[in-house]
Amino acid sequence: MDRIRQVREMMGLPPATPQQMAGVVEAAIDDMTAAARFVIARADEYGVDPSRVILGGWSAGARCALYAAYAEYVPCVGVVSLSGTMDIADIAAHRRSDPMPPLLMLHAELDIGYIAETTPRLGEAMRAAGCDARSIQVLGRDHWYAAEAMTDAGVTVQQAMRAALRDWTGI
Repeated sequence: MDRIRQVREMMGLPPATPQQMAGVVEAAIDDMTAAARFVIARADEYGVDPSRVILGGWSAGARCALYAAYAEYVPCVGVVSLSGTMDIADIAAHRRSDPMPPLLMLHAELDIGYIAETTPRLGEAMRAAGCDARSIQVLGRDHWYAAEAMTDAGVTVQQAMRAALRDWTGI
């Protein structure tokens, strides 16, 4: 919210209301959901194997991927969340009986406050709900980390993502 407030100030706009922010977030989640469903519905046309779809994003895009997979139920074989989060209460609110796709969450040691605080708890909550969720911390970095940054898993961000993609898709 702070970044949005700063941009709105630079543009001479009043602060966004909580209702406006909720609308923006909901619209972004709807966009990712619609885009993923569009590609899945046209998998043959685009040469996509629908059994290997993975949702992912960074920051706000990661939030959209989390909600598209776990609240809007877009079919996928995994979710990659780079410094994104989901309201923990929403996990229970949207939980269904079918298996949840596995989740790889990365966040920076010096990430934006609420992301650094909620990511480990989100991982615990997802695991408690039956999700194969893994949380990895990017060492010594802030929200703007590179793919080459080292993690507490002893691999780079890119290596962690590649391993998850191989595990989930078999390729």
